[in-house]
Amino acid sequence: MNNIFPFAKDIKEIHVGQITIVYEGMHKELNKKVAIKVLRDSLPSLKDIAKFNEEHILTQNIKSDTIRKSIRQLRIDNRHVLVLDYIDGQSLKDYAHQNKLSFEEKLSIAINTTIALQEVHQSNIIHKDINPKN
Repeated sequence: MNNIFPFAKDIKEIHVGQITIVYEGMHKELNKKVAIKVLRDSLPSLKDIAKFNEEHILTQNIKSDTIRKSIRQLRIDNRHVLVLDYIDGQSLKDYAHQNKLSFEEKLSIAINTTIALQEVHQSNIIHKDINPKN
């Protein structure tokens, strides 16, 4: 795995989606944990490439603690790759399943989610997949 992403070490797969695979790893030069997002298909559609490129363009200058920033976009072995800030945590779905949430905790989560969405919208981004798994 480390040969695929020569800029990173300690790489492990953390999510497989329909279009992308996401890994986490330690960026050697930046000396910090990053997420590495790769288009699954070696011959992706133009639509998938455009969405991938747009994600990089829209998130590279975001200044937020709740939204991951795109650090770098590159091609490795003809694969489209995004290097992203790594935000540690678990999905809301998993967290809610593992914990009995009080009304106050649910309200706090709702408020923090609203604040994060406000930051996204202030950056002229529309998040089309808001759900507890994200």
